Amino acid sequence: MKLSVPLGIGTLHFGSLLDRAASRKVILRAIDKGVSFFDTAPLYGNSLAEEILGDVLLEVHEKVLIATKVGLCVSKRRDQTFGVEVARLNASNLISSVESSLKRLKRESIDLLMLHAFDPSTPIAETLNALVQLHEQGKIKKIGCSNYNPVQLQHLLKKVPDNLPFVAAQCHYNMIERRAGRKFIPLCEQNEVWVVVNRALARGALTGQYVLGQRFRNESRAAMSPRIQKWLTPQKLKTLDSLSFIAKESGTTLTKISLKWLLKNHSQMIVLLGVRNCDQMEECLQTVSSEIDTAVFEKIEALLRNELDVYKLPSRYFEK
Repeated sequence: MKLSVPLGIGTLHFGSLLDRAASRKVILRAIDKGVSFFDTAPLYGNSLAEEILGDVLLEVHEKVLIATKVGLCVSKRRDQTFGVEVARLNASNLISSVESSLKRLKRESIDLLMLHAFDPSTPIAETLNALVQLHEQGKIKKIGCSNYNPVQLQHLLKKVPDNLPFVAAQCHYNMIERRAGRKFIPLCEQNEVWVVVNRALARGALTGQYVLGQRFRNESRAAMSPRIQKWLTPQKLKTLDSLSFIAKESGTTLTKISLKWLLKNHSQMIVLLGVRNCDQMEECLQTVSSEIDTAVFEKIEALLRNELDVYKLPSRYFEK
């Protein structure tokens, strides 16, 4: 799992907020800049993300790693908004999902298949037996999980057979939402499991774009999501304003500080970038080679100690 660039591209927005042309630009620019890890799922863009990624990668010769998933599907809430629900991880669903992903990705094998969420209704032995079968057939190379809590992850790790390489666990983690840092990430480190981080910029909040007292820009994620609007309380916006001030005072950006915080604290970590254009990606990639003084992070820690209980955020490991 060791990568030359410890950043990957998350394809959540491919086929939805980004059309085929825009997605293609991001993929090709990322590869040109040395990025070799792409994270996708059948859920993303109603399967279009996998399809777009597969089509574009036919154009390139560089070796890349693709992680896709199984175990979540779209659901409609009572208020008519859309959410997700857990799909059963039984043998039939697993095998069918992998076969469909391989067709969309136009590949003979999936580099990393991640269980997208914990399924309490299917015996873990059935899930693992199906995964072993797919591994022996050469259809998947390695496995991992996503959206598990520490108890669920520990249970899974105890059950995974030696002939099934379990290498990665994905979680929601960033500078102001550190719940995973208490037990989940230490558990991964103890078991030599790579951590794949999503929401590294806290749904765009750690880019400095949301300011207390100002309307959200029309194209921002907050403007389109009532959930993010509710999450951005006046207290959080006040804290974000203070973080942006520290970044500006230090001659850098809040985006770079936030990504550097992740990279400097963890060696076995891949940080996903959910970018929507190449300019956003360029700024993120500059973080790898940037230098940020330790004093900047000390200021940030002092601020956060007084303003946010970062180890209680997010409120749960899996937000549907």
